[in-house]
Amino acid sequence: MRVIAFAAVLLPISVSAITVELDYRYDTNGFFDQPGAREAMRAVADHFEALLHDSLSAIQSTGSNNWIPRFFHPATGDYYTASELQNMVVPADTLIVFPGGRSLAGGTVGQGGPGGFSASGNQTWFDLVRFRGQTGATLASSTSTDFGPWGGSITFDTDETWNFDIQGRPANSQIDFVSIALHEMSHLLGFGTAASFDHYISGTTFTGPASSAVWGGAAPLDSGLGHWRNDGACAYPLGYVPSNPDNVLSLTCQSFGRPHAEDQIAIMDPGSCTIPSITYLQVLTDLDLAGLRDVGWEVSPPPRLNAPQLAPLASSLSWPTTSGISYRLRRSIDLISWTTLTGPTPGNGDIATYQDSNAPTDRAFYQLETSLPTTAPSFTSPPPPEVTEGILIVHPRIVDACGTCPCCDSED
Repeated sequence: MRVIAFAAVLLPISVSAITVELDYRYDTNGFFDQPGAREAMRAVADHFEALLHDSLSAIQSTGSNNWIPRFFHPATGDYYTASELQNMVVPADTLIVFPGGRSLAGGTVGQGGPGGFSASGNQTWFDLVRFRGQTGATLASSTSTDFGPWGGSITFDTDETWNFDIQGRPANSQIDFVSIALHEMSHLLGFGTAASFDHYISGTTFTGPASSAVWGGAAPLDSGLGHWRNDGACAYPLGYVPSNPDNVLSLTCQSFGRPHAEDQIAIMDPGSCTIPSITYLQVLTDLDLAGLRDVGWEVSPPPRLNAPQLAPLASSLSWPTTSGISYRLRRSIDLISWTTLTGPTPGNGDIATYQDSNAPTDRAFYQLETSLPTTAPSFTSPPPPEVTEGILIVHPRIVDACGTCPCCDSED
């Protein structure tokens, strides 16, 4: 008897991954004492760890170089100087996030943003703390094309009733924590808060090259310039009105129980629509990932190769794609020599498919390669002059009015 072996294997790209360290010491109102809250926050952090690939320098004080983190206190909202964290060590490729909760007014359900700091020492030290080795990062929007924060803080409204399920939502009006946390973490990562985001703002549009490629031109922003344009509607049964010209629709990125490439209002819309009959979560979309790429992050979701059918002369394969990533499918019979079947082909946020009508009759192995684009940072004006010694203060930033729009469960 002849044994025929078919297998689909993945070849991961060799890039640095980001670690998100969650520190709850400032959650003094006990928001994350609720059952499932920390687990859901960890799941969101893990999701970003899988998406982001960058090399961030470690922050570790030496000699006369000192620093103190500053951020908006998640439990009070105060602009907080964390003197007790003076010279906090931030490991390489790590972001430190301080989550918490407090009562938020005006329909706001979450806030988030990168931290600032005060520092004393020399210019090299200042640049390390504020840019973390990201060569395109500056404080001026006219020059900044990258971002390298130490971390920041996020907070959630303690007056709301929250759903902490990470795979879906119950048929009620609870606020979905995962969806709001994905939104606020994106602000912490620079969406609407980094100079490199401001760099691409033109009027009320965002001209970042990755976002423009996904949108088909400059992407529309809301009037506050920290979100995509608000569709202004929360309607049964989809959560939006398909014919609304203000919609900023994109394709979902497979995660948290949500399939890939479904139409959704981009999660960086300023309002989260809650409809009781919808049992799935709002997740990051192709356009949202492009926005983070324009901020300066290397964004690459883990490759997934699906094989609905593996058989001689009739193999069928598919894989979810992301804009800005190229994909190449190869085949081998011995794991030594490989034949390219398709690609490299740029992703577009949809699902790619391939029918291998020439699959070997003996055995075959399939391999999906992904590659990130490489673009050198560019400057539109000279960097600011350096100082040799002094004191520097960089303020944290948040985006206001990240709210929710509850909706009825009928057309009445």
